Amino acid sequence: MAEEARWRLRFENFERALGQLETSVGGLPEGGLSDIEQAGLIKQFEYSWELGWKSMRDFLFETGTRIKVPVPANVIRAAHEVGLIEDGASWMDAKNARNQMSHEYSRDDAEKIVADIRRRYLPLLIGLRRSLTDERARGN
Repeated sequence: MAEEARWRLRFENFERALGQLETSVGGLPEGGLSDIEQAGLIKQFEYSWELGWKSMRDFLFETGTRIKVPVPANVIRAAHEVGLIEDGASWMDAKNARNQMSHEYSRDDAEKIVADIRRRYLPLLIGLRRSLTDERARGN
C-alpha cells in the first residue's frame, strides 16, 4: 500500500472515531456519569487519540518530515514544529492521560480525565481533523 493511501485511510478512520466521540460528548449530561458512561467515553477517547497521532505520523512521513524514532512524543513534537498542531503541551497531556487510563484505573482519575476530554482533549482532536482536512484538500 502506498504511503499516501496509508495516511488517508488512517485519517478516514480517525474522522469516524472522532465523530463518535463528539456525538458521545454532546449527548452526555455535564456531571455524574455512570461508570459505564465514563468507561465508554474514555475508550472512545483512546481510539481517537491513537488514530490521531498515527494520522499525524503517516502524514509527516508522506510530506517528508523526518522523525528519528516515530513514537508518540516525537511525532507530537514534529507535528507542532511544522504547524500541524498548535498546542504540543496539551497533546502530551492527552498522551499521558491515555496511557494512564489504559494501564491503571481509578475512579477519581477517570472523572478528571472525562472532564479533560470534554474541555481540553476533544478540541485538540478537532483541531487536528481541521488541519489534516485542509492538507487533504491541498492535495498533500
